[in-house]
Amino acid sequence: MYAFEISPLGYHVTAEVNTVENFTFTIRNTTATAQTYNVSIRDGVDISTSSPFATWVTLPPAITLPPGASATADLIVTVPPNATPGDKYFAVTLSTQVDSDVSIPVQSEVVVPITITVAGSVSERIDLTYIGVEVLPRQVLGRMTLLHIGTTATPIRGTFHIRTLKDTVAMLPVEQIIRAGTESTYNLNYDRSLWYIGPMWIEFDGVYGVFDTPITGSQRVYVVGVYSLYICILGVAGLLAMIGIGWYYIRKRYPYEDTTK
Repeated sequence: MYAFEISPLGYHVTAEVNTVENFTFTIRNTTATAQTYNVSIRDGVDISTSSPFATWVTLPPAITLPPGASATADLIVTVPPNATPGDKYFAVTLSTQVDSDVSIPVQSEVVVPITITVAGSVSERIDLTYIGVEVLPRQVLGRMTLLHIGTTATPIRGTFHIRTLKDTVAMLPVEQIIRAGTESTYNLNYDRSLWYIGPMWIEFDGVYGVFDTPITGSQRVYVVGVYSLYICILGVAGLLAMIGIGWYYIRKRYPYEDTTK
């Protein structure tokens, strides 16, 4: 259960530069004890980090509510005059301290997304700047780098995978928002068979932006399993040995005679 209820569960507004947006949330204490709720702001792309737009935000003070009571909290966002057009993602975090001795686990934190689209002309462009592979004795390591060279944060989705002639042997789903001017790197490992011999492909197939612009890339590598390599080496060595032995017996049976004398 949650230690509170909050509504609405998100906002998405379009705003002009040099304007003020007010976001009102209603909070209700659902526990049997008084609770103090704190509001903070995080990055809406990666909620584990602080928001790059934190200076835009005026947070409400902490709110203390008795059991079952409700109250409203206003979060104010001031869009500066130099804000670039495009989507700006915020994560509003509401949290409280909950007694750890309760018999039923209580969720003490909720994240509410807010998206502000700053009006103006925007450019969505993501380039696949690198896709490559490293072959190790027991692994195939794929790596891919995406670079956002547009002007607004852009969603991308797709699959980064390793495949053979028959099957897809490893896959990494890619679904995230890439902020303008940033670079994202993805790694994919495959513990390959020591017997496999043949080509492998490292590939990415995806789309980005509101128009689902396609973005693809691939790299092929030829893989020889360690065991297969040993067998090949032993086979070649055995063949050379047989040729040498055969040549020895042929020369022994039919010795060379110098006919020039």
